[in-house]
Amino acid sequence: WYSISTVSNISSSGLVELGATMFFASAMYLIFELKSYDNLRMIFLIGILLGLFTTTKIPNAIFLLFFSIYFCLLIFTYESSIKDKITRIFTFGFACLLGPIVWFIKSIYFTGNPVYPFLINYLGGVESNTQLLGGAVPGFWNFSNYHKFNFPEFPLCYLYQLYLMIADPQLLRGHISPLFVSLLPFVILDYAKTRKGQLVNIYVVLGLFYIYWVSFYPNIRVGLPLLLIISVFISNSIKNLNFAYALPKKLIEICLLIFMVPAIYSSSVNYKHQFSFLSGKSKKNEYLQKVGSLPKFNFRSYPAFSFMNNNIKDDALILLWSNDGYYLNKNYLYALEFITRMSKSKKLLSKNSVIDELKSYGITHVAMTSNHLRLPLRRALESTKVLKTIYEDKYMVVKELPF
Repeated sequence: WYSISTVSNISSSGLVELGATMFFASAMYLIFELKSYDNLRMIFLIGILLGLFTTTKIPNAIFLLFFSIYFCLLIFTYESSIKDKITRIFTFGFACLLGPIVWFIKSIYFTGNPVYPFLINYLGGVESNTQLLGGAVPGFWNFSNYHKFNFPEFPLCYLYQLYLMIADPQLLRGHISPLFVSLLPFVILDYAKTRKGQLVNIYVVLGLFYIYWVSFYPNIRVGLPLLLIISVFISNSIKNLNFAYALPKKLIEICLLIFMVPAIYSSSVNYKHQFSFLSGKSKKNEYLQKVGSLPKFNFRSYPAFSFMNNNIKDDALILLWSNDGYYLNKNYLYALEFITRMSKSKKLLSKNSVIDELKSYGITHVAMTSNHLRLPLRRALESTKVLKTIYEDKYMVVKELPF
């Protein structure tokens, strides 16, 4: 309930963080239940779940590295033979790799580099031709102004994150209720009182996740696995609060209710469009065209997708400007990756060779928006004046290449 707006927004989108949260929460439960490091099956399952957590988002591998170091230290401090310790560490490491290894193999097959697009200078792979774009591509460290240690000065960023969670939802792309943040000291007090068993390890793992989250990717949705587990501790803290008078606890419960009721109402308003579809009053096409234009969903490309699904041949190959092609039932290439990694740079932006360059990849149609990064390619294509416009709306234009 503390973060219902964040959860509801993510669950109605194509984002991956809910899957990551499920794998992370399951792993935390097994860590809590891990009574002995002799239990290889449990260690193997923890590794599998954290490996799957890593596969949902590349930066999650950083957290897995933090966790692995701590988990291996726990295994080494457990009384057993060196052989047993090595067996447990190998079991955990092997299980962690089972999920990501699919991506490593796929990356080797396509690029020759298992961790592409990283370490290209050492392991090889296609260089990125970002100079063909109409501006700078936001990198991992520049995704928002907050992905730098000097904003604010390290290490105050770890405290400042708590302030931003309430005060600047635009920067973190999500918000958390003040009640959630204000009750965190009680969670710390509970930890100071208990400090026993696997609960201590859970707190340490959450601390490692917080360091990873704030340091590398502090958007609210990326922190959802952490927020979920902390919500359990906060709920328990509210339950265990003991005051000399009943009034303070009642005030906290009233505040909780104050935050919950508007959140439920807000979610209900947001989902009013879904109800007509779920009840059968509107069909999928009608529903997607209606809600796609709303700012909340920002899926303005669906009308063009619907046209292409119904009017373009199945053997066509579309160069797609937008990155939301999951409702496009035709073969397509994502334009940003095509421009930067597949095309031959000298030919792509030339009026005389751009059409032949696209044809050499079998591209038959282009579905273009006004996105500034792809704008140089769009200008090069339109300057040829040989493309046939078959669909156009305020957001996207679909054109056919001459054959």
